[in-house]
Formats: sequence, C-alpha cells, structure tokens
Amino acid sequence: MKYPNLPVRLDFSSVIFPLKGETFCTGSEFLLAYRLGCKIEIRGGVWIPFTSVKHPPKPVSSSPTPRIDYVREPFLVEQIEKITKSLPCVEINNRNRSDGTNYRVLQSKLRLESEKVDDTTQFYSVVEKVLVERIKHPKGSYMNLLYKFIANAGIGQMARGLNQKTRYDVNSNGQKPIPSGELVSPLYAGWITSYIRTTLSEILNRHGDSLIISSTTDGFISNKKDLDKDLYLEPESFSLRYFNMRKRLTGVGALLELKYSENLGVISWRTRGQLGLSGGIKALTGYQRNEPIERTIDIVNKSFNCSKQIPFIQKSLRSAKEIYQQGGHCTLKLSERNFNLKFDNRREISKKEGTYHTTKPYLEKTSSVLARKISGFGSARYSLYSPVSSTQCKGDAYLTLTRRMLVRLLKNDSKMIGLEKVSRLEIQKILKELGLRCTLNFISKQQDKKFIFNSIPSTQKTIKVLESFTVVFPTFDKRIFLR
Repeated sequence: MKYPNLPVRLDFSSVIFPLKGETFCTGSEFLLAYRLGCKIEIRGGVWIPFTSVKHPPKPVSSSPTPRIDYVREPFLVEQIEKITKSLPCVEINNRNRSDGTNYRVLQSKLRLESEKVDDTTQFYSVVEKVLVERIKHPKGSYMNLLYKFIANAGIGQMARGLNQKTRYDVNSNGQKPIPSGELVSPLYAGWITSYIRTTLSEILNRHGDSLIISSTTDGFISNKKDLDKDLYLEPESFSLRYFNMRKRLTGVGALLELKYSENLGVISWRTRGQLGLSGGIKALTGYQRNEPIERTIDIVNKSFNCSKQIPFIQKSLRSAKEIYQQGGHCTLKLSERNFNLKFDNRREISKKEGTYHTTKPYLEKTSSVLARKISGFGSARYSLYSPVSSTQCKGDAYLTLTRRMLVRLLKNDSKMIGLEKVSRLEIQKILKELGLRCTLNFISKQQDKKFIFNSIPSTQKTIKVLESFTVVFPTFDKRIFLR
C-alpha cells in the first residue's frame, strides 16, 4: 500500500512507516492497520480500562495547609498477567515461518462505539474552557495565541520527565533531570499522539490518485481540490469521532482547515522542507533569514546543484543561564549554521514524473537506515564552528565575524574585488593594516568555507573596518557585507 500507518522507530527522534516491521502501537493504530489489510502478529499486549477508581482518603498531614493527593491511573501494574486473556483478537490461522517455527495470525474483534463523554472529568472541562476562550479571539491575535500555548503546554505536561531531559539548576550550578508532575500520564500522552496520527493516516489512505507532497503531525500539502470539504465522515471512522469531539468541545465540527493555496508551484526536498513559489508555504525549519521570497527561492535552487547546504548566520539572544553565569546583558548573539537540503530518506524514491520524483514506503527498516547513513557521509546537519565567542556582551564579537568573512572573500572570492589570487601572507598583511590580527592557520581553515552575504551587523566598529577596506579596494561594495 502507499501510506502504511504503523510507525517503526529508527532512533530516539525519528520514525518511518514501512510495509514490514516490529513496533509498539495503541488500539487505534492497530484497528486502522487491520482495516487497511495489514497482517498482524501480536507478541504481547495490555488492555487498560480508562475507568474512574475511587480511593479512600488519606489522613491529612499535621501542617496547617491541607495536602491534596492526586490519583493517577495505574500503568502496567496488574494487567501484565492478563495479556493473553485481554487481547481483543481471535486466532484465525497458524502459519509456519521459513525457519520452521509457528506464529499466530490474529484478527481484531474491536469496533468503534459511540461512547458517552463524561462532562465532569477534569481533563474534559479544562480543555473545553481553553478552547472556548481561544475561539473568542481572532486568529493571529495575542489572546488567541496565548490560549493556544496554554493548551499545548497542558498536553506537554502529560509527558513531562518521561525522557529524562535535563535543565540548568541555579542552586547546584549544574544540570538536573526535569521531574515529572501531577499531570504526567504515559497512557494519555501516547494515546493523544497515536489517535491524531491515526486520523491523519485514515485521510491519507482515502486520497486516491491525488499527490501528497508532505505529511506531518498536524496536516499535509496536497493537490486535491476541496479537500477541506470532502470530510470522509463515514460511520465508525476515526475522522467522524474526531469531528464529533471537536464539535462537542467548541461547537464547531471542524476536521480539516485550509491554511493556504499555492498556485505557482512548490519546491519540496524532505518531510519538513517545502517552499511555495508564491511565498505562502515556507517550511524551512532552522533557516532564519529575513529576505525577499525571490532571493530565498534563488538560493535554494542554486544549492540543489552543488553542496545541498546553505550557509547562513543565525541570530538569537543570550540565554538566561549564560547571563547568570557570566554577567552582561541580553544582547544579540550570532552563530554560523549550514541549512541542509538533503532528502531525509524516510521514504524510498521510486520514479521520476516530469519535474519531480515520487516515493513509496520502504519494505522494512534496514533499507531506510542504510540510505540515511550513505546520504550523511561527509556532512553534518550544522557546522559547529562558531564565529563568535560565548561572551556575547563583549564588543569584539562582531569584529570576529567581520574578520572571518573578509578572509573568505580574499581567499575564495577574490575576483569580486578585482584580484586573481591572494596568498595567505598577503591576506594576513591586509587584515593587520585594518587592525584585525589573524594567524596563517586561521586563514587556512577558511579554505573550504563559503562567504555569507549580508551577515555583518552595522556597528561603528564594523563599518569603520569595511570603510578602511574600501580605501584599499575601491571596487569593494560594503553593502554585500552588512545585514
């Protein structure tokens, strides 16, 4: 099939959807896979009823403030012994493996039922209030975004601390694991992600012959017209359940929302890498440049024909941790990055159709892992050589960046200033006259690095250096340097 729905993990941060594999999944993913014709062997499973359980109240502590005890659903406690009995399946066939051993083929007995929603549950009431408050305000407004962040933060709290991420602790001046909270529930966190993914997979597999350019957790890019009106609300479908949940919570039964229509065309190179020729679609995660869309399109097109990388200067602010440890102020921070345009090999390139290539799912995980390793030879996602020091409050950080770009201009692009070839000693002498000292080794390290246009901030020190450089080379235009 074209769009399998069961995820197989490649590493800690990446998943693919192959035709064969071994995975962990929830009931909704299992049921859709069965409906799509997947042959499933269950190695083990757990049935966890989401029912309210009353616990006797615990004695109040002697402290003047009453203690509140939060009760969470048990996670894989007594259900382990009931795995084989609780599987919602019946055995329909016994088959032999190539090595002579047997395995069971199981068929789902599950069906979606219209369950009653308990309006008194805490999760339901909180989500309802946040969504109702959000839709009171126009999209893009401050209050609309505020309630969106509150809702997203609530979902994030359900998985807080599960992956043992660390954060900076002021008291110990070191890293500490982020603790879990009272809202943490692996069951709810996993079910939310899997149900949304299942609903999306259901829609993808009813696309017919239309083209899907990209698909992510919250939507996709397609050439199918009126897709937001063709809702696929069939009985017992996941789409219908999602539609009804939204309608119950907000009063608006929305399944799909049209974000943007692109009339000229789309450049696409990976799952999260698309650029609309009209400028409306701009999925360039990690590429921070405030430039005209025509220039971005030109840079992307040129990069496809060479290194498939775009060097650029990323700007950010100094972190609270850095300011706390080193002092100074919240100033602009610049770092050098390479934006990667290589295909991510989550699907296999199958054939060329005019100006684009189509893809198909990998047969199994091994092929994707091999393709990703081969495409990663000799490159990394970002270059880690930073043009500025960590003490961004000092005034010489931008001069360091200016020196670096001047060396690259003289070493690799000297024809821009009317010179054929400039030696390392000549470059060192030119920079010394400008008040910028550098070693011959520093100049050699810039041999294979590209000059980045419009990367230097306009400060008194940088402008003074560039004006002095113009005196030596009258054909030099400092505008190609300044941001």
